[in-house]
Amino acid sequence: NAVGMNRYLHHRDWVTDANLLAALFDVEGSILIKILADDGRDVAAARLTIIDIVSFARGDGFRGELTPSAREIMRIAGDEARARGVPPHDEHVLLGLLESGSPEVKGMLAAFGIVRARVLRELNPPEI
Repeated sequence: NAVGMNRYLHHRDWVTDANLLAALFDVEGSILIKILADDGRDVAAARLTIIDIVSFARGDGFRGELTPSAREIMRIAGDEARARGVPPHDEHVLLGLLESGSPEVKGMLAAFGIVRARVLRELNPPEI
């Protein structure tokens, strides 16, 4: 749900890829939190890790403006959603982060077992 992301992002001086990832923790029913919990990962530790990354993330721009890298991630998210014929949602932002996020963000996601194949499995569970 975009409400959680919008609430978080509205108060930022600029929006980096790390901010986009942090905002996913605010989305009710977030696929990120679901995957972490389903895989037995420590959601609180993941949240603290991204808060640390956000504290060092910097970007140029005006209040609430996306940095160039964050714009690219959102473009990818839109492409991912269009390819599936659905409106953009948090899972598409997560796929964008996995494809085009900074090394710090990609490294954090990988350390917690969040990879493209895992997200796609969650989006397209096998039929039984």
